[in-house]
This record gives sequence, structure tokens and C-alpha cells, in this order.
Amino acid sequence: MKLKRLFLLAIGAAFLLTSTGKPVAVANEINKINENVTQQVMRLANSVSDEEDTEDPEEIFSRAIEDYKEEFDSYIDITGLNVDVKESITLPEFDINYVAPTYGEVMHEYQLNLETSLTTTQLERYDDLRRADFTFDKYVALNQNKYLDLTIPPKYEHITTMAVVTTALVGILSSAGLTQAAISAFTGDVGALSAAISTSWIPFIGWVLAVGLAVGALIALTVIIVQYWEQICSVFEDIKNWFVEQFSAFEDLINSYFDDTKAKVEESSNVGTVTVGNKELTFQEIETRDVAAQAALVKKARWTGDIFLMRYVSKNDFQICPIPVSFDFCVEWGTHRLGLSSYTWYQNKARSLILYAGSGVTTNAPEIDFSTDSDAIFMKHFHNCEVVNDQIVRIKTQPMHWTHSFFGQLYYYPSGSNAPVVHPDSPNPNPNA
Repeated sequence: MKLKRLFLLAIGAAFLLTSTGKPVAVANEINKINENVTQQVMRLANSVSDEEDTEDPEEIFSRAIEDYKEEFDSYIDITGLNVDVKESITLPEFDINYVAPTYGEVMHEYQLNLETSLTTTQLERYDDLRRADFTFDKYVALNQNKYLDLTIPPKYEHITTMAVVTTALVGILSSAGLTQAAISAFTGDVGALSAAISTSWIPFIGWVLAVGLAVGALIALTVIIVQYWEQICSVFEDIKNWFVEQFSAFEDLINSYFDDTKAKVEESSNVGTVTVGNKELTFQEIETRDVAAQAALVKKARWTGDIFLMRYVSKNDFQICPIPVSFDFCVEWGTHRLGLSSYTWYQNKARSLILYAGSGVTTNAPEIDFSTDSDAIFMKHFHNCEVVNDQIVRIKTQPMHWTHSFFGQLYYYPSGSNAPVVHPDSPNPNPNA
């Protein structure tokens, strides 16, 4: 498909070059023809495709997911986007001065590019869809406004104003603390996606436009999820389940899309690599409120001797290498003397990491942090310590004083309580559960 488009564009470009050196009067006429030819070339480039016409919504959704994956990086660079401590990022492609566009800016740009690429017939269908569907008409108007004014009216008057029932989804997003503008953008994307893969609308707008609308909706949904991950992480599974229920006929495609979205979230949390001994370790940042990510870590580590090294730990987040290393590796290279922390399943192994890969001194009993934030998740742990005046105290000099050796299940503090309890989403200790 792309080769055909390039061929057509090359023909158009060659025709344009023939005006060089012509008399002024003739050149003016040629310029008018050139403009028309350019438009025709662009239209052909947008309409010619190796893919067959289709009215199958599953095929349209599948094509849209593939195109979304190809086009996403053209609209936003998510490198380091969800890393709080930007100065800690050592990725070679990271630009600390890059300012990522907002979801509103991304949606505005995509819509502008889409409208520019459409043929006259497709633009008419696009406008007809606005006239026929309130949700889509409002969506386009808000995209044009970059979601800066939610009261902006749609282009047309509509008798029916509801197309997709998103009440439950709005409740989920509201519970996560998203702004009203972000919620409006999110539900607008859902409405556009619903129209794009609807058996009622596909014959009306054509498959090319249907794919284009779905791609834009998927790009925007992912941008919102990535940009608001600190809030959305607590309800991500609820959002995914809502989509599966709402679009039950496309369950496999929905799961595929959300798998890709989660991969982009993880990519946005990568901070860089650290060489320890004979290994190069890549670290990514995880929020302390991100139950899903931490629960996955616990499930991965339980009943194994694996060690997951951490590069940075704070009350809000930590940076962890998702590829485990062995206890012997940590001891050999003195990981906890280098200032690295860790997570493992067993308490005795966590304590031994301090004794043999760290300072050599720690408490007999583990500690746990406290927070009034009931959404924050904690793990019991040991610290690098030293003996001062016959007392075991935490080391307060760089680099070892940052070292934690975490283990076991996830804990949290119920609102108003000073007693930590196992989080209900913490994986069951039973390895078969």
C-alpha cells in the first residue's frame, strides 16, 4: 500500500517539475493544473490500498490497532514521561527539555491530519456522521478546541444526544481523580471508536474513514492512559474490564490493545541502564500507588529465589529492573554496598542480602514504612545499618543509606489506621493460586 502511494506521489511530483522554465503565462496555467493534479494525487494516495474493501468491524478494528501502533510515536514521545526524577534518566534518546503535548493537542493534531488526508467524498461522509451522531459531533468540536472549553457546542443540532452509555466508565475515571476535561476526552474517544466499528455506521462512512477514526481514538486513549497513569493505575483493570464488557464481540482485540497500552506505560517509566559486574540492567519506575504492577512483581517472585534489583526508592515510587538476578550475583558484586535496593520473596533471603551484599549489619526484625495515603503500597524490608554506641542504626552516608531489602506480600494502611495489613490485591502466597 505504501509503495503504491509513493509511486503515485512520484508521478505527481514529476508532473509538477515540468513547469520549470515555461513562459510566465503558460506557467500560471500550469500552476493551476498542478494544484489540481496535486489534490488528485493526494486523494489517490489516500484511497489506493493493497487491502480489500471491508465492512467487517473486526477486520476494521484489527487494521486500526496495527495502524495505531505504527503512528503513535509520530504524535508523542513517551520516553521518560512517567519518571518523576527526570535527572535520573540515562536513556540515550531522552531529551530532558522535551515538552510532551497534552492529550488535547494530540487529538487536535490527529484530527487535522485526518481531515486533510480525506477525499471530497470522505469529507462529506465525515460531516454527515457529525450531523447524524451527537457524540461524534461533540467529539470533533472538542478536538478542535483542544478540550480547553467543554461548553463549546457541536456543529449541528441533535434530537438524540446519547450514543454510547458511558456512565459506569465515567464513574471509574472519576474515582481515579481524573479531570473533567480528561474524562470528556476519554469518553469522546470511546464514542468515536464505537462509531468506527459499528455495523450501522461502517457502510455509511466507508472502511477507510472507519479505520482512520478508530486509529485516532486508540492513539488518544493511550495518550490519556500514559499521561494520567499515576491516577489510572489504580483502576486500569476496571477500565479494561469495562471495555471487554462494552465491546464483547472484540474481546481478543481489546485485550491486545490494552496489552500494548500497558507496554507503553512501562516504556514511559524506563529510566536507563546500570552495569553491575557482567550484566547491563535496565530499570523502570513504578508508582507506590500502582497496585497492579507491584502485584505482578510479587506473583513473579513468590516461592523463587529471584532478586529484583532497585536503583532508586522513595515514598512515591521506585525504580526496578524487571529481569531478576540471583542471590549469588548480588553477593559477588556487592549490589547493596553499591547503593542498590532489592525485592525478593523470602524474609531470610532479604535479610541475608544486607549481611552479605550490603553493610553486613541490619536489624533482626524487618521494618515497614508508614503513610497516611491509603492508596500507597508498602513491603516489609531491612536496611543497611551500622553499630553506633552499641546501637544498630541506619547508615546515613552515601551510597548505602538508600539501600532497602524488600520482601514478601504487599501492605497498606487503611484510612486512619497505624497498623499495616496485607493488601486485598496482593497475590495469595499459595504458588498455585
